Order: sequence, then structure tokens, then C-alpha cells
Amino acid sequence: MMLVHDHSSAVPGPRRSPSPAQQRHPFPPPTTTTPTCGRRTELDAALALLAGGRDAVCEGETGMGAHAIRRAAAERARALGWFVATAATASASPDLPRTIIIDDLDQLSTTEVEAVRAARARGARLLVTRRPPRPFSPQQGRETADIARDAVIITLAPLTRDQNVVLLDELRIGGTLTRTLSAAERDWIWVTSGGFPSLATALAHDLEEAPLTEGVLGRFSRRTVIAAADIIATLPAALQRLAAQLVPLVGVDMDRLARTFNATELGLLLETSVIAEHNGLLCVPPPLRAALQLQGGTDVQPLTRSVIADICTSVRISAKCLETELDLAANALSADAVLRAAVPENAHRAVLRVAMWLARRRGDIDEAAALGRRLLTLLGDTPDATALIVAQGVPDALASYATHFTDDPDQADGFTGSWNWAWLQCLQLPLTGFVPGAEDICLRVAESLTDPERGFARALARTVHAAALLDDGRLDDAATCAEEVLGDEHAGHIATVRAHLVLVAVAASRLEPARVESRCRRLAAATQAAMTLPGLGGDLARRQALDALLTGTLACASVGIRPPAEVDVVIEMLAHRALQLTDTAAVVRTTVAEFVSAITRRDEAEMAGLLRHLRQERHTDLTAWVLAEIEDGDLPPLGIASGRFVRSGVALMWMLSRALPEGVAELRLTMGKRGIADTALGELAATFLACLDGTADGERVRVAATHDVPEGSGPRALQLGVAGLAAADPTTLAAAAQAFLGQGAPELAQRMLDTLAPLVAGDAVRERELRAVQRATRTSLRVQEDASEPLTLREREIARLAAEGLRNREIARRLFVSVRTVESHLYRAMRKLNVTRGELRRLADRGDSLLE
Repeated sequence: MMLVHDHSSAVPGPRRSPSPAQQRHPFPPPTTTTPTCGRRTELDAALALLAGGRDAVCEGETGMGAHAIRRAAAERARALGWFVATAATASASPDLPRTIIIDDLDQLSTTEVEAVRAARARGARLLVTRRPPRPFSPQQGRETADIARDAVIITLAPLTRDQNVVLLDELRIGGTLTRTLSAAERDWIWVTSGGFPSLATALAHDLEEAPLTEGVLGRFSRRTVIAAADIIATLPAALQRLAAQLVPLVGVDMDRLARTFNATELGLLLETSVIAEHNGLLCVPPPLRAALQLQGGTDVQPLTRSVIADICTSVRISAKCLETELDLAANALSADAVLRAAVPENAHRAVLRVAMWLARRRGDIDEAAALGRRLLTLLGDTPDATALIVAQGVPDALASYATHFTDDPDQADGFTGSWNWAWLQCLQLPLTGFVPGAEDICLRVAESLTDPERGFARALARTVHAAALLDDGRLDDAATCAEEVLGDEHAGHIATVRAHLVLVAVAASRLEPARVESRCRRLAAATQAAMTLPGLGGDLARRQALDALLTGTLACASVGIRPPAEVDVVIEMLAHRALQLTDTAAVVRTTVAEFVSAITRRDEAEMAGLLRHLRQERHTDLTAWVLAEIEDGDLPPLGIASGRFVRSGVALMWMLSRALPEGVAELRLTMGKRGIADTALGELAATFLACLDGTADGERVRVAATHDVPEGSGPRALQLGVAGLAAADPTTLAAAAQAFLGQGAPELAQRMLDTLAPLVAGDAVRERELRAVQRATRTSLRVQEDASEPLTLREREIARLAAEGLRNREIARRLFVSVRTVESHLYRAMRKLNVTRGELRRLADRGDSLLE
């Protein structure tokens, strides 16, 4: 964001018109290679002002990129033939009317201030930077106030998302980054930096150097902490103290903070961007949190403790509370003995109980188990059976929960029916599968509630029943049950989201891509409506929405289409919120959704970056499941993945993205995995293989033709293959060959061409029409064969050096061989890998074993 303030009309001061020479030399479009730290817009605005005879002041906090603007502006001005001076060298300029003074006002000495005044009086132009005025520093900027009086002020606000992309592109072009980052990695840098260019640059370095180790993204390098400390150090002491007090309160509602802290001081600190407000919650960029904790220690201050105590009391009386507030309260009670002494034991138990179930809901099993053990310690001789299950770190036992469920206030630390409804939403209820006891626990909880929550719980039970019908293959019954929920105006947002997802899954199971897409749009609208709920209900609704959208994305992938834009928009919104609040569980889910979307696009570079990001985040139950799936290992229990729809959906996704390109043998192998044969797409693939073998019956071929699948998709290629092989139709076989080629499946395209060849033999027109497809297929097959051929030791060595950016002559000198030898080995390596020289770096970046 860029804010431009023209104070010239409000503040008296000399106004100068540009000289004729200056009017003839407007600044050209940017051609500079000097990085701008993402500040191209602000730089262009400043230079446009100078070209128009105006002075410019770029005003921003430390770390906002002022130094980059000064460097880039100097290079652009010199390229045009202007004299560029600093305050110290302005008096030595040979032509002051053609001189631009570029400097930082906060760093000028008294002598330099006088020199600038004298130079401006003789026609010099001014482009300077400075920090915003400080209310606690009355002397700041007083000596230089008249210098900038008639200048236009350009505010350096935190980088926007697009500006962050510009900054990272500049780093890549300059060689600081050696690989292209995935969308998730770029967004992580943007949100984690808080929009401070200095932090974004340091974090990009961190990401470049980080190993593939779990949790490495939560550990910042010395370089990043120093950059954060520099930002903190320029704040007035009062604001530094306030920021340190607020660090333990990240995620707390700003209204709650305003009741304890001075609202004016909060407003001033917000203006510095050291803290921010996101959807009404306090956010502090993680590197700044780390710097503040190092500076002020970890002791909880009285005002901070007062806010946390208020949260604990709110939980006890079932007042409005947020998931982030409950988590930080539980952590504070563990670390602060003074707080534990001040909070009544029943409130302490209440916080631990709620935080335990919330951790369980988001898939943080270890954290939930630790909280469960602390709760059991407080309960002493009267243990809670459900807390005991959680404390053991085992999967949700819904049937056992139903048996032990109670509405006894003594057992629930005073919670009433409202808490039971929240607790029900914390359980890992199946979205598209069957789990024993799931429907029973919903109905038991419903009996303890009053309207409208009783109606919500009963509707939730019906969606659980619909999911069980789906898992049993009773698609019509599942769809009817889901439609009934959608027709109930008292069903509530959670049940509505779940019902829409069941209908998405039914359409995917029937191989109806158009209906999957339209149902996903309705699902996205329903999730947006659910996320408007206030308080803890809204937090739980967001968890449910994210699980539903992730499953909906998988449904799209399982029928060979991309998720509609509406789904991507909601997932992106949830991803940014998760990053702002350092919500690892939600970050992992949005990253997995982006990974599935990248698979449908066959975007290998994006997939590699997202997988790297997943490995580096703190792991959750979903992370373990995804990594096991990718590595073909044993799948751990996962509530969201219960039932055969998710299992077969994942297998179908891999079939379309991996098995089709690898050919008939891999396709046959995939058909035996995780329930593929029971799906409509699995049946279509089986019919295609039967047609290749000559064993398909007419009924199977007829059914294959009834599917309404989009052009350019894997299912459409299979459908064309079935129709062409069954009818021995040259036109359809040619279309099938082209469709398979478009899916990156040259072996299957060649199968179609082999069947087609005798059918068009002697037909010169047909043979001529097919030559282009034949050439493209042969080329793709040759590339595929070369890629499967391993690199020799010398090819691998030379390819690795080329990936590092060395030129052929440099490689030759290092290896003591001729340049021609390098060129020959490098050509063969790139042909085998099917990459250009520039793409070799991408293979090295993602740690491809082909270069190891």
C-alpha cells in the first residue's frame, strides 16, 4: 500500500517550477537492476514527482525499505544524466539545477542540514527518507522540518502481497534465491514478515538455507532476529514496553485488550506495524515476537496477567471466548505460578478441558495429550473417562464417548449445554465415511441441549448418517439425506456445510464433473456463511469449513478437474488467517489443499515447493497421513480421511496424475488400490483396459459413453479410448491419441495409434493428418525413455555444476576437460531429464535424486 500526502497547499513554503532542462528529461520507465525491496510503486511515484519539479519524502518505519528506494532512485537518476548527491556532497555538485539530493533526513548533522538548505535554494531537487514523527520524541525532525515542508510525503506502509512477490522476484534475479518459491512459501514470507521488507529478505534467506526438518520454519536465524531487533530498537521506550507486554497475547480480541491497556498507546503501536489487527485479533509478526522476548524475557507482566485471568473467568462462566485465547491461557497457566495462584481451580480445569478438546479438533494430538495429562492431575481421584482417552494420545473413540457422555455440571466444571454443543464440534466426526458411535454421540448430546442448538446437533447427526450411507455405496440415499438437511432452515451452518460436501462426494462418486464443480461452488458459499459466526463457534466453523474444502478439492481432483475459483478464494482467505495467528494445523490443511490443486494442474515445481513446505512445518496428524500416502507407507488414523471416499479419491487422483502418464502397466497396478474399482471412474478405467485386451462387453462400453466429462481431462481421454477401441473408429481413435498426449500419456497415445494404423492404411489423406500426432507421440516417448535412463556420473556432475549457475567454460576449467566435452555431457543430461538449462536449477532446488 502506498499513501501520498501533498502538504504543499496546507503549509506555507517556497514552490519552484522545474527548469527547462528538467522538463525535457522526465524519468524513464524502470530499467534498473538495483533491488527496490518491492517498492517499485513508491519509487516510481517519487521519481514522477521529481520529474514534475516537486520534492518527495518517503516516510516509513525502520525496515520498510527506505534504503532500497534511495539506492534505486540514485541509479535511475544517474542513468538519465542527473547528478546525484548526498547531503554531505551537495555543495560540490557542478550543476545544482541538475542535481538530486538523496539522503536520510534522520541521519543528517547540523552542517549537512545547512548544506541541503543552500543547495535547494540554488535549484537542487530533493528525494529523502525519514521515520514518522514520534509523539514521545519532541526533538525528532525539528531541524529538518522546513526542508521537507513543501514536499509530497509518500508513506511506506507494509508490503502488499503483490509487492512481496516483486521483492522475492528481485532476490531470485539477483541470485539471493536460487529456486522459485511455491505460493505457500511466498505467502509464508509475506505474513511472517508483517510486510517489513527487511524481514521478508531475511526470511527468504532462512527459507533458502533451511533443511527439510520438521518445525524448522518456527526457528529464525540470527540474521532475521537482528533485523527484527533493529525495528524494535527505533521505537520509543514506552511502545517497546507495551509491545513486550502484548507478545503473550497474540490472538486475543482487540476489544478485550482495549479494556485493559491504554487505547491511545495501542493505536500508536498499531501505526508502527509492529502489531497489527487481523479480523479483530491481535497479531505480531513472529520474528518481532522473538526479538521482543529476547529483549524483555519471558516474565508475564501484571497487565498481561490480568487479561489472561479475564479469559479464564470468561471460560468458567461460558462467556464469549476464542480458540486462540483459550490456547494462550492454557499455556500461560502452565508457565506462570502467579497466574495459577490467582485463578480458581475450577476455572483452571475449565481452561485445560476446553483447550484440550480444541487441540484434539485441530489434529494436534501430542498437545492435546499433554493438556489431558495436566487435567487428570488436577482432577485427582475423580478422573474424566474422555480426558483419559485424549491423554493417551489414541484416536477418538466415539462409541466410548457416547457411553461416558454426561451433562452433570460437576463433571463439566460448570459448563452447560452450550459447552456440550461446542464439545460435539471438537470431535473428529466423519465427513464422508462411517465411524461407530458417531451418530449416537450426536443424538445423545442433542438431548442435553435447548433450541436452537438442539436442532443444530440433530441436523449434524443426519449429516453423519448421510456420510455413513455414502460409505456404504448407497449414493441415492446419501444424497436424499443431505438434501433434507439443506431443506431444514433450523439445521445451522455446520450441518449445512457437511451436507453440501456429501453432495459433492456423491457427484464425484458418480463421475459427474460438472455437478461436482457446481456443488463445490455452493460448498464455498456455505463455508463463507459459517465463518461469520462469532466467538468460539466461528473458530470451530472455520475448522469444519477447512476440512470440507480440503475434501471438496480432493473430489475435484478425483474426477480430473480443478477446484472452482470460489473454493480457492476461501482456502486462500483461511490460509492467510492461519499464518497471521501461527495456526499450524490450519496452515497444513491449506497447504495440502494447494498441493492437491497443483497435482490436478501437473505443476511439478509447485508440488515440490509445497511438499518441502509441509516437511518444514510443525507436523500434525494430517501431515503424517499425507507424507505416508506420498511415500506409500502405512497410513495412520485420521478422522478427515475415514471412509472409502477419501481413500479411493486419493487413489483416483494419483491414477490420473501418475498412472496415466506412466502407461498401461502402471494403470493396471493402480486399479487394485484402495477401492478404485468401486467408483465410476475406476470402472471407466477398467473398461478401457478391457477394450485394450478385447474383453469389454457392450454394456460396459455403453455405460462408459454416458458420462458427461469435460474435454481436456483424463476421464475424457479414457472415454474416447473406450469408444474408439470398441467401435474401431479412426476419428475417435485419433481424438483419443491426442487426448492422451495432452494428459502427458504418450504410451497410451501410441496404443491408440497402433490400433488406428491398419484402419487408415492406404488412405493418404488420413495418414497425412496423423503425422503430426505421430511425431509428437514419438518425441514424448523418446523424452520419457531418456528421463528413465539414469545419468552417468560425469553427466550428473556437469548437470549439478550447471544448476549452480556455472558457465560451460567455468565447468570445463574446474573439471579439467574441454568446453566441447562439457557441452556434449550437458546436452545428454538435459535430454534425459527433459529440462532446459534454466530448469536444472529447479531440479536441484527440490533435492531431486536425479542430480544426487
